[in-house]
Amino acid sequence: MGIRRTALVLALCLGSPLAYGDELAPPNISVYADMMFALTQTKNLTYPSMDGKVDYHHGDTDGYRARLGVRLNDLNRGPWHFGLEGGLVQLTNDDTQKQYNRAPQTHLDGETAAQKVQVEGEHSLEISGFELAGRVWFKEYAYARAGALVYTEKTRLREHRFYRDSQDKTLNRANITEADSQRRAAPFMSVGAQFPVIKNVYVAGEYTAYHMDSEWVSTIAAGVQLLFH
Repeated sequence: MGIRRTALVLALCLGSPLAYGDELAPPNISVYADMMFALTQTKNLTYPSMDGKVDYHHGDTDGYRARLGVRLNDLNRGPWHFGLEGGLVQLTNDDTQKQYNRAPQTHLDGETAAQKVQVEGEHSLEISGFELAGRVWFKEYAYARAGALVYTEKTRLREHRFYRDSQDKTLNRANITEADSQRRAAPFMSVGAQFPVIKNVYVAGEYTAYHMDSEWVSTIAAGVQLLFH
């Protein structure tokens, strides 16, 4: 009985490391990094002037994106591969100008003898944030992404107002600035393609659509992906 008990204890002692060895094996993952330059179409985002007479739009603007992600190789199913990623994104950092004339408005200009107000306005927009997404590849060459962008939208509007009489002579002038910063979240969807250049180095391009403040903002991006096994 003592021999049988001793053999059982030895078997458990020798077998336990093997069992735990399988459980504690490192996860089968590959790490990848993306660096892309982007062109973002922001014309659907509208920013009114202080008097509400005109709207500012920023059109096509330059930006970038830098990501780090992991491929979950244990989840591979045939040609399909899956991953999780996070990244820094700048969609736009842009200025746009407008010049127009309007009649004096007491709530904006106070009491004035001017017959008209010439406004020279400059609107600044910066949108940047952090993406969290899931990605699925098909045969290494095509992929789709979906997730959310948590971003900060910074705006600043500067107006130079020139108060002119009926002879177009400047009576006086004023410089007004308004600034705002909002933290928001936007869901997005993306499709892309990548092609190997050398081992573990790909060139990639993608199209992304963000749903921001009830409007769609689209981005085309191109760059490189590095894969680390």
